[in-house]
Amino acid sequence: MLIAKREYPYHRWEPLYFGTNKEPWYSESLSWEGLQDKMTQMLEMCLQRYRMVVLDGGFLSHAAVTRSKKHRIRAEQMNLVNYRKIIQWLKKKYDDRQECKLMWSL
Repeated sequence: MLIAKREYPYHRWEPLYFGTNKEPWYSESLSWEGLQDKMTQMLEMCLQRYRMVVLDGGFLSHAAVTRSKKHRIRAEQMNLVNYRKIIQWLKKKYDDRQECKLMWSL
């Protein structure tokens, strides 16, 4: 069994996971098209010191979706605005943990 944490140097890890309604919620204000849509959820789980048990042999398959560059850039810009709001909220809620690499300067 492999146990992993979303801590440096894996601080950009965005795993898919099975959980309950007790875990930090996924922010629907962030889109996968804008990238990093699970980043704030995983950051909050790191701040709460979650450990992940890695499923051996698991995989995900999905259909590719092609979007225009203009659409992708707009989604990335919206994600950045929403990401910063979420980070500010997390900064008020939790103490810094160096292992989690929260960008406190945002």
